[in-house]
Amino acid sequence: MSKYLDKDGLIYLWSKIKALLANKVDVVAGKGLSTNDFTDTLKNKLDGLSNYTLPTASSSTKGGIKVGNGLSISSEVLSANAMGGASASGAGSAGMVPAPAAGNNTAFLRGDGTWATPTNTDTKVNVKLATTTKAYLLGTSTTPSSSNQAVEALSDTGVYLDTTAGKLTATSFDGDGSELTGLNGSNISSGTVAAGRIANLAASKITSGTFDAARIPDLSASKITSGTLDAARLPAMGGASSSAAGTAGAVPAPASGDQEKFLRGDGTWVAASVEDTKVNVTLSTTSKAYLLGVTDTPTSTATARSAVADTGVYLDTTAGKLTATSFAGNGSGLTSLNASNLGSGTVPAARLPAASASAAGAMSAADYSKLAAFGAASTYALKTDITNMYKHKGSVATESALPSTGNTAGDVYNVTATGMNFVWTGDAWDALGEIFSIDSITNAEIDTILAA
Repeated sequence: MSKYLDKDGLIYLWSKIKALLANKVDVVAGKGLSTNDFTDTLKNKLDGLSNYTLPTASSSTKGGIKVGNGLSISSEVLSANAMGGASASGAGSAGMVPAPAAGNNTAFLRGDGTWATPTNTDTKVNVKLATTTKAYLLGTSTTPSSSNQAVEALSDTGVYLDTTAGKLTATSFDGDGSELTGLNGSNISSGTVAAGRIANLAASKITSGTFDAARIPDLSASKITSGTLDAARLPAMGGASSSAAGTAGAVPAPASGDQEKFLRGDGTWVAASVEDTKVNVTLSTTSKAYLLGVTDTPTSTATARSAVADTGVYLDTTAGKLTATSFAGNGSGLTSLNASNLGSGTVPAARLPAASASAAGAMSAADYSKLAAFGAASTYALKTDITNMYKHKGSVATESALPSTGNTAGDVYNVTATGMNFVWTGDAWDALGEIFSIDSITNAEIDTILAA
């Protein structure tokens, strides 16, 4: 309850003020609290000074700087913090790289802050290519292990992409070739041309000679409509030598036992050499075909890792699944997408169902605005917090008129006869307070006290 100052208290207060004023220093004309013994020259100089602001340092101005991340200052000496190495359970920190010792010229800085030579644990890719413009598609024919040699675990599929010319090269192609253009009839070396492709010409009518372009000028292959071209009618392949090119023609028939041999450029069937400097790869599965690319210019003496880099793209030939670190392009044709794999970005509200009392979904902007208008839950009272709050029920003339039944704890009535409020405690009526007045001291009374 607030306190007020009565007349007796004011008289006592004034007596204390007068006692304090008795020790005051009287004002002397021309003087302040004391004589100005500070000379005018020094006072004027002090008045002319202003607060000094340290300028910001720049390439041409000396000034103040702040100590940033990775730096520390001690005894006015600024130092760069050393790099903090990472561990299996804790991250490292940025800082100065430790100086490599003599002999570490070929070592690499590890994440733990030491200089070391990486251990060769890559059993997936080990390739040497003879060109920087070819990306090879490779596959294995046996089940490799950590002790396999590269040639034991891998066979060159002969498929590669010329990244400069945009040309895909392979020993053979299988599939729908209806969209191929610019086909060269001179390159037909096997099979039978369908009769529908060569109108009005029966190949079975050709019984001697060979198909030499110079012998049959202006003959369109589309004229052959039936029959089969006999191999005897075609010229034999001419093998190349170290100084002369070969000639196109029919492939020589491989002899019995040559099923694992390859046709060499000189026209003979030979076993593949294991000294293949174009492809040398160890893979950890027989069902993956890797797309590889080179990052520098390899030589015949270059090591595998200086000549090739694994692009991380491979085809699981068993499951038919293409794997890569990331994909870019139009993904509208993808199906069976798993929403649990979304790692970034925001799904538009239009792609989500609307929220309801029984189903989760997107909230409307109007509903969000309503929720945002509410304060923190801690700012609101719970129903249990207001169970016993005072509730004004009305007024009665006298205390005896207060109701004795039907009351709830917290019910309040005003008794008009006394101005007193009563609250029902649950068992009886309890007086809360009544009207009272405070008489204030008049100005005339204050003047009389101060004049004493």
